[in-house]
Amino acid sequence: MNAFIEKVLNIWMAGGWTMIPLAVLALMTYSAAVRLFLYFRRRDFSQIGQETWMQWLRDPQKGRGEVGEIIEEEWTDWETPVSENKRFDGDTYLLISPISYSAAIVLATTLKDNEFATLVG
Repeated sequence: MNAFIEKVLNIWMAGGWTMIPLAVLALMTYSAAVRLFLYFRRRDFSQIGQETWMQWLRDPQKGRGEVGEIIEEEWTDWETPVSENKRFDGDTYLLISPISYSAAIVLATTLKDNEFATLVG
């Protein structure tokens, strides 16, 4: 355990002043995650099984409680697409590199698979 603490301290010291905002960000993220966990725990959302809410999605009238109200809520806030003469009609290219990770890979794959863009890189 001592070696672990020593390694953590070495990394912290090597990071310099940038470690302070990173620590603050980590604490804020942890705090938000704990608050979210406690919120859902208090609301008993975990008490509703997948089979139940799937049935509610198929027939919203059977929904009960707060989750049922959310599922039953009618969506009225629709966006009107822009007219066709204002839509982009040219070729689209996405620049990628060997160090493209995470969401960049998801975006690149989605654009390529749906033939929305040509990948370059």
